[in-house]
Formats: sequence, C-alpha cells, structure tokens
Amino acid sequence: MQDCANKIEKELASLNGIEEASVSFVTAQAIVKYNPEAIEVTAIKKVFTSLGYAVTETRGSVTDAFEYKYKETARVFSVGILLLSSCLIHLRTGITPVITYSMALAA
Repeated sequence: MQDCANKIEKELASLNGIEEASVSFVTAQAIVKYNPEAIEVTAIKKVFTSLGYAVTETRGSVTDAFEYKYKETARVFSVGILLLSSCLIHLRTGITPVITYSMALAA
C-alpha cells in the first residue's frame, strides 16, 4: 500500500503547479497543496483516475489540513497521559482503584 501511495505522490509531484502532496491509504485520503493559477483540479484528478482510484473532492484550507494531520497524534497522546496518570495516582496516593480504573477505562 505504501508503494501505491508513493507512486501517486511521485505522479503528482511531476505536475507543474503542485506544491505538496501527501497520500494516506490508512485514512483513504490525499492532501494536495497546489497553485490554482498553474494547474487545474481536473489535471490533479486525472492522476488518481488514471491509476484506478475514485476521487471525491473536498476543498479546505492549509489550516484544515494541518488540523487533520495532527488530530490523531493528539488523541494518542491524550490516551497515553490518561493511562499514565491512572497508574501513577494509584501507586503514589493509594486512592481507591475504582477511580484509577475509571481513568483507564476513559482512555
């Protein structure tokens, strides 16, 4: 799958007007930053369709792309903090396990 993502990214990078392209098969999405004065959306879509992929267009800003890219990282970090906190609270304070188990369950 990673080879397919790399192939799509390479094809997109070869087009004039593409500033950045990132393809993720895990999320089934591609984020393409391009100069609309240098390339049309139809040319970008042709790369995907020529390789046998369906295209559903969603337009967003750079801020939206940044937020999407790091949202999953924030979730994983939050879960880790909750699990670590529940263990440390239980070991250091001796608070009833029901509270610490509840924190672990929330994670």
